Amino acid sequence: MKDKITVTIGGQIKELLTKKGITAYRLCKDLGLDQAYLSRVLSNQVNPSYEFTKRMLNYLGYDIHFVKIKSQKKGGEKSKPKTRRSTG
Repeated sequence: MKDKITVTIGGQIKELLTKKGITAYRLCKDLGLDQAYLSRVLSNQVNPSYEFTKRMLNYLGYDIHFVKIKSQKKGGEKSKPKTRRSTG
């Protein structure tokens, strides 16, 4: 059985705030955010909208990148990556 890795938005934002030395209060004050809502986001009680997340990450100097995970085919067989053929 494979280990399941869970990454949460709240946890990632908390980590970035700590890394940058910025308090949740400062983030709320500078961006005009509701402190109660941010607290629920940081404790993973709610999932923030894309715009809310983008705004916070931009403030912290980061950009949003999305990663699509390949789906598995029926029967548990993993889909094979496509290969490029060289021309020349």
